Amino acid sequence: MSDNATMGDLKSRARAVAENVAECQRLLATAERQFHAGDLRASGEAAIRAGELARLAGRPELLAAAALVVTGVQDPLIDAGVESMCREALATVEPTNDVILARLHAQLAVAQYHRGRVGDAATSSERAMQLAVQTDDPAASAAALHARRMIAVGLVRPFELIDLGQRMLVLAEQVRSTERKMLGHAWRIDGFLQLADTLSAGLEIDALDVLAAATGEPLVKWHALRSRAGWSQAVGAFAEAERLASMARDALPPSQASFALPLYYTQLALVGVDRGVRPSGMEVMGPLAAGRIPVILATMGVLDLVVGDRDAARASFEGVKPRLPDLSRDGRWLPTIAAMTELAVTFGDESLAATLHGELVPFEGVMIAAAMGAVGPVGYYLGLVDASCGRLDSAIERLEAAADLAVRGDLGPSLVRTRAALADALAKRGAAGDRERAARLAAMAAADARRLGMHGLLVRVKELAASLDRLPSHLSRREQEVVAHVAAGESNREIATLLFLSERTVETHVRNILTKLDLHSRTQVAAWATKAAISAEPSKSTFTYRGT
Repeated sequence: MSDNATMGDLKSRARAVAENVAECQRLLATAERQFHAGDLRASGEAAIRAGELARLAGRPELLAAAALVVTGVQDPLIDAGVESMCREALATVEPTNDVILARLHAQLAVAQYHRGRVGDAATSSERAMQLAVQTDDPAASAAALHARRMIAVGLVRPFELIDLGQRMLVLAEQVRSTERKMLGHAWRIDGFLQLADTLSAGLEIDALDVLAAATGEPLVKWHALRSRAGWSQAVGAFAEAERLASMARDALPPSQASFALPLYYTQLALVGVDRGVRPSGMEVMGPLAAGRIPVILATMGVLDLVVGDRDAARASFEGVKPRLPDLSRDGRWLPTIAAMTELAVTFGDESLAATLHGELVPFEGVMIAAAMGAVGPVGYYLGLVDASCGRLDSAIERLEAAADLAVRGDLGPSLVRTRAALADALAKRGAAGDRERAARLAAMAAADARRLGMHGLLVRVKELAASLDRLPSHLSRREQEVVAHVAAGESNREIATLLFLSERTVETHVRNILTKLDLHSRTQVAAWATKAAISAEPSKSTFTYRGT
């Protein structure tokens, strides 16, 4: 080959490289514009095409730029392309360029997380955090914090979420960023609510209110109103929750409102579950549920259940069930699992209930709650499964801990549901003192349900309280006489003398009374007699029964 031909080939290749670089840069600019305009799918496709051209041109810095255009988009094709670009860029970018390396590791973590590889994502996010600390670059720090926050949400780590929010607030002050300050408060709200620390969550919401008033930013106002609505639902202020949710829905301009509508109706659905009443306008949830968004479909199933539409509830349950293995571990995962646990118990799907029980165990002691609102303590759902399987001691222990968590946070609706479930479990176990304690808990739950306006649950709790308060009417006349004298503190021999019976016969009566009343001692018989208003004059064979 001549020197002229060689030179021609070189010029041709150089021209091709230049053309690829120019087209790559054009696509990058287009992808940036599309991303900021909200056309995320088109932006991702343009970025992936730009990455292909950067490879052909041998320009690792352009490949890195392409990998970093689209953030937070959950799309299988885009996530696969982003992961591939991140890996290749990490292998070619200068090892001393910690800023780009930190951002690439953070972006890789997001793609891995979206593709279901949470362990790999956790490792990548940790590396991103390490590099970001070394660089002290705001963009790198923000990217690393976003990636790590995603892991904290997916793995339900409230303390880490609170810490990450604080770090974002510090970063926001450094760069004077309203958006980052908003995110810092929002992350901390979610973390505090998961710990049932409603006081601290309320202070963060107050800070969002101040930020919204100072900046006039619609998105900040939306976050503040939505968080206040979720907080109100969590503590049982249902009318206020609905009012604030409507205000949040209307706070965004039409160009931004589409993503907020599903969140608005989900908040209404949570209020509806608590109140036992289907909120007006919920027909809009039909198309959203038909779109098979699992958390919406599962929440609608629980709402249908509490308002008495078991057929619709079962349809939602069956619709979500096959999708459970593929659920993304984002903020919607735990509420979906909780709702499906309740539905599985209701419809007797013991196998699924056991599987979901295993999924929930690592998060025992945490509230399923966020700015969206509160679903309930994880221990409540574990207790439901334990009780349905006959593990009553475990169910009671878990429900007691769940009730304590709800009390600590003044989470009235969760407390009512948990006390009702605890009363039911105690009544089923029937150990010494269980029936009396169950009656007290059911009465407390009924009073709180009435006060909060939890109409659906109130009916069931009142029925439970009535059944626990109902006194057995199957004692014979002679057994009632014996009960009266036991309550008077008389021994079997004294009772035998007073009633002209043998001592053995009295022993038999006492044994039958304990069996019929499901009691275990003479002391319990005396307490029962006091409640039933059964009494006898000491040393006389007459008795009075004023019970019902």
